[in-house]
Parts: sequence; structure tokens; C-alpha cells
Amino acid sequence: MKAIDATEKAVQDEICLSKLEQARQLSISQRLLAGPELFDLGLMMMRSGIRMRYPEYNEKQVDHEIFRRLEIARRIDDGDRYRLLDAVNEQL
Repeated sequence: MKAIDATEKAVQDEICLSKLEQARQLSISQRLLAGPELFDLGLMMMRSGIRMRYPEYNEKQVDHEIFRRLEIARRIDDGDRYRLLDAVNEQL
């Protein structure tokens, strides 16, 4: 991957600040609707990234990699509190 130079970083920061300001102006209902849309956008970007990194993967393999990554993120977010339940569910 290429390094981000100072100009690119400044542009990215400006875009991020602009998006944050837009988000602050949303109503509560608009924010609630934006959540699933942002999640879908994140999945689309993740799918694209997996396809670029692993062009030999078929659709099922891409889905499996997405699930694997989401599972890692969930375990990080919840501090792996549900690890024991996962082990029990796997035995069922």
C-alpha cells in the first residue's frame, strides 16, 4: 500500500469533518435510518476489498471471509464475553 502524503491526509480530514458536521445536523429518525445504510455500505466496501485481495475467491468464499471478519470485530467489541456461549452453540 502507498503511504498517504500530507496533502491527501488534509483532504481526507476535511472530508471527514464535513461528514461529521452533516451527521450532527440529522434528526434522530434520520440517524436511526442511517445506521443500516452505513452498515450496508461497509459490507459493500469489505466485499470489494476481499475481491481485490483474493480475486480467486468465489461468492461463497467471499461471504465466508466477510462473516469471519465480522466475527472478529464482534469479539473485539464485546471483549470476547460470549466466547463460552459460542463454544456451547458449536457443540449443539
